Parts: sequence; C-alpha cells; structure tokens
Amino acid sequence: MTRSRPRCTGPECSRDVVARSLCASHLRQLQRGHPLSPLRGQGPALDRVSLRVSPECRERVLAKPAAARLVLEIWTRRG
Repeated sequence: MTRSRPRCTGPECSRDVVARSLCASHLRQLQRGHPLSPLRGQGPALDRVSLRVSPECRERVLAKPAAARLVLEIWTRRG
C-alpha cells in the first residue's frame, strides 16, 4: 500500500505540498504577502486565454460561447 502525498490547500490546486500545507507556487504567493489565488493554466481554457485578450473580446465570448468554442479550442492549442 502506497501512501499518497498531501495536496495543496490553495484555491483550485491539487499539487503536492512543500510546506505549510501549500505547494511551492502558493507558498511563494504567501511569502510575498499576496493573497492566495488560483494558479494560471489550471482553470478552464477561457480563464487561461482571457489573460491575453481584451475585456471586450472576453465579453463577446461569454455572450455566445457556442459560437466561440471552436476559436477558443484552436487558440488554446497554439498556446
């Protein structure tokens, strides 16, 4: 029987714990005095892409997600 490693208690994170019940990335956020936030690249594709597009474009995608799904998939593959 193998023992599973503890998982990070940071928001939306499933990485292995390094110290203080946090993964290395969330521990770094804490040490820098930042509030703990989800790590980029772990959430839904729209959240990852929205870091690189204007708010107006994001609103259009959210308004018509079915029409934008193919474009979004192609965009995230280019990544």
